[in-house]
Order: sequence, then C-alpha cells, then structure tokens
Amino acid sequence: MGTCFSITCTIDDQTLERITGLTKTFLSFLCEIINRNSRGVEEMPTHPTVGQEEMFEKAWNRLMEDGVGIMGLHGMGGVGKTTLFKKIHNKLIDGTFDVVIWIVVSQGATISKLQDDIAEKLGLCGDEWKNKNDTDKATKIYRVFKEKRFVLMLDDLWEEVELEAIGIPFPSKKNGCKVAFTTRSQEVCGQMGDHDAMEIKCLKRDEAWELFKTKVGDNTLSRDPSIVKLAKRVADKCCGLPLALNVIGKAMASKTTVQEWEHAINVLTTSAAEFSDMKNKILPVLKFSYDSLGDQQLQSCFLYCALFPEDHQIFKEDILYFWTCEGFLGEYQVIKEVYNKGCAMLGTLIRANLLTELGTEIVLMHDVVREMALWIASDFGRQKDNFVVRAGVGLLEIPKVKDWGVVRRMSLMKNEIEEITCSSKCCELTTLFLQRNRLRNISGEFLESMQKLVVLDLSGNRTLSELPEQISKLVSLQYLDLSETGIKQLPVGLQELKKLTHLGLYSTNKLCSISGISKLLSLRLLSLKLEFLVLRDLPKLESICWSPLPFPVLTSIAVKDCPKLRKLSLNDTSVPQLDEFAIWEDEDIKSRFLPSFNRRELGVV
Repeated sequence: MGTCFSITCTIDDQTLERITGLTKTFLSFLCEIINRNSRGVEEMPTHPTVGQEEMFEKAWNRLMEDGVGIMGLHGMGGVGKTTLFKKIHNKLIDGTFDVVIWIVVSQGATISKLQDDIAEKLGLCGDEWKNKNDTDKATKIYRVFKEKRFVLMLDDLWEEVELEAIGIPFPSKKNGCKVAFTTRSQEVCGQMGDHDAMEIKCLKRDEAWELFKTKVGDNTLSRDPSIVKLAKRVADKCCGLPLALNVIGKAMASKTTVQEWEHAINVLTTSAAEFSDMKNKILPVLKFSYDSLGDQQLQSCFLYCALFPEDHQIFKEDILYFWTCEGFLGEYQVIKEVYNKGCAMLGTLIRANLLTELGTEIVLMHDVVREMALWIASDFGRQKDNFVVRAGVGLLEIPKVKDWGVVRRMSLMKNEIEEITCSSKCCELTTLFLQRNRLRNISGEFLESMQKLVVLDLSGNRTLSELPEQISKLVSLQYLDLSETGIKQLPVGLQELKKLTHLGLYSTNKLCSISGISKLLSLRLLSLKLEFLVLRDLPKLESICWSPLPFPVLTSIAVKDCPKLRKLSLNDTSVPQLDEFAIWEDEDIKSRFLPSFNRRELGVV
C-alpha cells in the first residue's frame, strides 16, 4: 500500500512576496522568449562601433516614418552597412512589430532560396513545404504576412528582388509594414522603390582615428610618441573605410617599433596589395562590386580610372576622351552618341559606389578602391608590369620594368622626372601618362616602339620645348595633349599621325605656329576626325593655315586670348558642319573672321 504524507509549512508575508516577484519575473522572461521566437527576432551579435551614431539615428528615424514602406541603405563595400543594419535589427526587439525577419541575400540568390529562408524563420519548413512550387510557397508566405505587421530585412542585395514573387505584401502606410535592405548599388535602391536612399559614407578623419586606435591598442601606441604620429598616417591611408581600419589596425597591433610602422607606410604607399591581410580580407570583399558590373567594357573603364594618383580629381570630359580612344565605348559615327554612352557608364560606376561624384564635372576614386583596381589590373599581383602606375610618388626617373613587352598602360604623372633617355620595347603600350612632370627631353628611342599607343599626355611639362621626330612612329595615336608645355613648334613627324582625333594645345605660350602640318596632304586624313578646335592663350600664334583645309566634321571653334591671330582659313565649304564659333576677342579681330561664314544659323558668341 502507498503511503501519503501531508506537509504543512508556514511562510511569512515577506518570503511570499519574494516568491511571487520571482515567479512574475520568470513568467515575464518566458513570455518574452515565446514572443521573440514567434516574431522571428533574436538579438544579433554586434561589436562596438565608432562614428555610426548619427547615421544610425537618421536611418532608424526614416524607417519609422509612417510614409516610408521601403528603405534602402547603399554604400561601398566595407563601409559598415551590415553593422548598422544589425543595430537597427536589434532595436526592433522592442515588440513594435509582429514579425521581424533578417535574410542575407548575396549574389545569385533565387526566389526559391529566399522563400525557403523566410519559411525557416516562420517555422513553415517541412516535407509539405519542400514539395511546393514557387507559386504555392508565395501564397503560403503571403497568408502569414498579410495578418502581421512585419519588417523584412534583406542584407546585401545585388539586384532587384520581386517582393510579390516571394509572397511579401507590399509595405504601405496602411498596413504599417516595412522592407529594409542594404546594397552597394544606388541603382538597386531605385529599382526596389526607394528613390531617396540613404548613403552610408566613410568615417570622418577624427572618427577613423578613434576606430583605428581601438584596434591597435594603447599598449602599442604608448611605446613611442613617434608611433602615434606614424599611426595617424597609416589610418589616413584607409580614407575612413571601416573595413580597412579594422583589418590594418589589427595587423599593426603587434608592431611596437618605429621602424615597423615606417615600413608599413612605405608598403601602403608603393604597393598596398602587399600589405598583411590586404589580399585576403580587404581586396576580395571590394572585388564583388567589380564583378557585379558584369560588362567587360564597363570593367575596363573602371580599371582605367586607377591610372590617376590617390585623391586625384578626374574630370569627366578627360576620362571620356581616354575611354573613347582606348575603344572602351565602341565604334561611333556621331560624337554625341559616344559622349552619351560614356556618361551612362560613368553614372553606372557612380551608382555602384566605385566612383564618387564631386559636383557635375569631377569624379574621385576612393584610395582603397583604387588599390583593388590596381590589384585586379595586375592579374591579382601576378603580372605587375601589365599596369605600371607610379603616379604622384616623387619619382626622379623612369622606374625599372622587368618586361617592357607586357606593359599595357603606364602612368607616371605628377612626378619630378626631367628626362627620358632610355629605350624601351613597349610594343603593347596603349596609354602613357607623363603629365605634370619636369620633362625637358624625351628620346626618340623611347617612343619609336610604341606602335599601339593611342593616348599620350605630356601636358604640364613647361620645360618641354620640342618633341623627337620619332613621334611619327606612333601610328595608332589618337590623343596627344601638349597643353601647358614649352613647345615652340610641332615636329614634321606629326603628319604621320593619321588617326589623331584629339590634339591639346592649351596655354602653349611659346608656340609660334602650327602651320607646318597644314602643308602636308596627309593632314586631310587628320582633319576628317577633327570635331572641336579650341585656340586659347596662344599669344604668338598668327595663323593655322594659309589656304582652306576641309574639316567635314568640325562642329565647334573657340578662340580666346590669341591677339596675333590674323588668319583662320576656314569657310562654309571647308567646315560644313560648323554650328558654333566662339570668339572672346575685340571687335576688330572678330570682324576679320566672320565674313567667311555666311550661314545664318551659325551661333556666334
């Protein structure tokens, strides 16, 4: 037989109150767990951030606006979009919404994959779910969501996601639902319906330094006052990109000598891809943006921008000329068509956050993005001579190149090079940037093998007074800029440049005449390509040619600050397409030229 026990105990009021309180706390905690699981919200691990407070508040406030149903956050790779997104997600745990779901989309995600990820968060997965097609899955997801006030958070979008195809009710002010996403592409934001998307920008300089300090640690920084100064220079190399600040900061945490920090600065300046963890943890992350461009011509246009120095302001008009000459924009008959195509490509790169727009005429490339571009252009470091870029690094002479035969593009602009006397076998070179040096002399032997060269920029070399006759060997040359040089006359060999389409002579103050080229019959082939003629700041120029030469596609002429110019042998017959003639001179000079043009529709300034 069983035995029954009866136990009676007495509990005082204070103890009873404590037990009641603990019970309520436990039940409250249990309910929160149940509610949290039913809403699909679990707090995500995040690390302390620096400099994102203002951006977080702005993003949160916008998401909570009644009229905002879809919100996009865009920015370059490694700028901290996902970190900020996680902070927003964790704040949603307060219970304002019935369901909060976080999905990592990434490249190549399919509708079915996104449906399965959402179903897993909603607890819908099972054998029955696996047997459904995409349409049935969308119907099931819609039934669940339409009764809920939800937030769907999509991290790392690379292309438009069709919410209806997944089964997501369209978020509106009426249902109070939200869809938020992160992406590297401003274009994707527009496709998703957010036409005023928020850009997540790099940290300001003081914020970047604070983040970098936390990664390096006080133990290292306190070793020597010189290390702090050097550390600030290393941090500046990251240009406010949190990914770079984190990775490079951690890599430098164990470097406790001044010499190690000086070496780091040297590596980051001359060949950043060789820096510790740069190839493994930084550049591959950024490369996804390059890969997403898809189009090979567009990728070539992007890589070309890396020829300019760090922080260089690239004029859109200049880069469009270079792209055209390199053939990136394809064949064209009308200049406006190629210009529009180039502008469209620039817009794509800007919206992909690979270039930054500065006003309406200039673009910039972030320094770390530039390092990624150079890394790709050099075949990921395996063929460094393919893309030789030593721009703005204080060179006094041409750098040594192991194999001139593989060099495709070379940029030595903004250095201190005074002469080039070496010979080269650059048979594959297509672009050579030598502008803004101190060149006095270029040997003919250096140029004569460059038969594929299409772009040669010598502008800004004020002490360069002549060109070698071997320039005639540059039979493929399309772009030649001699602006702001000391050139006194153009070499006779220029007549052989039958493919030349762009000739820059701005501020060639010592140039007395360019009539030499007008005496050569081959110039007629050159004239067929001439579409714009700008004569500016040429105080000694007296004439271009003494008899009318045909320029059948010339559409615009501009003349300014050419006080000695007496003859411009052009008329309605030689320039049939001319529609603009701008002369910023006195009335006497203007009157000498206008009688040659009788067409009433000619626009004269």
